[in-house]
Amino acid sequence: MQETSFHQKRDHLRSEKKLDKKHYVFLLVLLGLNFLFYTFMNPLTIGHDERYTLYIIALPLVLGIVSLAWYRREFIRIRIGTAQTAMLKILTLGFYLLEGIFFSALTFVLIAHASWSYINKTAASGNPTEVIRCKIDKFTTGRYPSIDFKFHDRYERIRTNYATVKEYKSETEKVDYDIVLTVQKGIWNYYLLKDWEIEEEP
Repeated sequence: MQETSFHQKRDHLRSEKKLDKKHYVFLLVLLGLNFLFYTFMNPLTIGHDERYTLYIIALPLVLGIVSLAWYRREFIRIRIGTAQTAMLKILTLGFYLLEGIFFSALTFVLIAHASWSYINKTAASGNPTEVIRCKIDKFTTGRYPSIDFKFHDRYERIRTNYATVKEYKSETEKVDYDIVLTVQKGIWNYYLLKDWEIEEEP
């Protein structure tokens, strides 16, 4: 019985080595797709709704973890079974849970977010353009320069370039600024951001 189990584990690990190359290529493709979408195709939006957190992030994340766990169930079972101590078993399980979260974010969450973005953009295109003025809370420098402001009683952030932030940050002690947003309302209290500019408070 032990000999059969040993041979089963050995054969399974050999097949895993062959799958590793396919998994690596698949990972590179996923990373490339995520980079392309979030860099070039993801529309800028502002707003917040709990339904987005639930249906576009939480549920797809859980579904992806469960799907990966089912697909890798035999491999995970063997890895945990060969762990010598309870602590090592817990660490192994934790590692594969993190792997599942990473995989899920690259696949299921991407698909859910891309689908939602398309629906939101389509809905917004049929709505009139609105101009909304919000008081700027602060200009943030550093690695990711941004403009922070409050929209519908919730803090929002727009990424920008360092030159823009530096220009206004040096004057914030003297002048208060507003950000003027040109938006179109989409779904779930989200707005598609068409344009923005900084103006002195009236």
